[in-house]
Amino acid sequence: MTKSRTLFIQMTGWLTVLGGVLWVIKAVSILLTGYQPPLIFEIAPMLLALGLVGLYWRLGEKVSGWGKAGVALAALAFFTRLGTTIYEATPGAIIPTGETFEFPYSLFVLVGAAGVFIGLIFLGVDFFRAKLLPSPAHAIPLTAGLLVFPLGVTGLIHIEAPILFIGLMWMWVGSIIHA
Repeated sequence: MTKSRTLFIQMTGWLTVLGGVLWVIKAVSILLTGYQPPLIFEIAPMLLALGLVGLYWRLGEKVSGWGKAGVALAALAFFTRLGTTIYEATPGAIIPTGETFEFPYSLFVLVGAAGVFIGLIFLGVDFFRAKLLPSPAHAIPLTAGLLVFPLGVTGLIHIEAPILFIGLMWMWVGSIIHA
């Protein structure tokens, strides 16, 4: 592996850790104070999507159709979230408050979030198969991606609880990308 490729992969691993840290900060802040710091929710998915590109590059020649689909979803998630964030800054933007669904804004937020989670599962399948790391570390990306669904159920108790755990899992995935 070339030095620039290795550096890129390590950088995306750190960006993934940072994205996870931002979600942990968001969740803890809301749980303790009821206040969400600005831009944390918006920036974290973009960093996680960039991390998935690093995971894709880490797979190298061992990437299959699953991994290609995963990185395509990550790219879609990145650009969707970036566009949504730019839209939020425009005067007159219709942004829902609370739990309402405003089309097309809410759809783009959903695509931005779902793209990183589904992309992680698809890339996790390839990472698991490639066994680039010894067991059980090779299963971490896939496990983290699959755990999103049962953690999402805890959102019925408190919406921030799953975000806290998901943020911790993304930090874990970032350490694997960087390794």
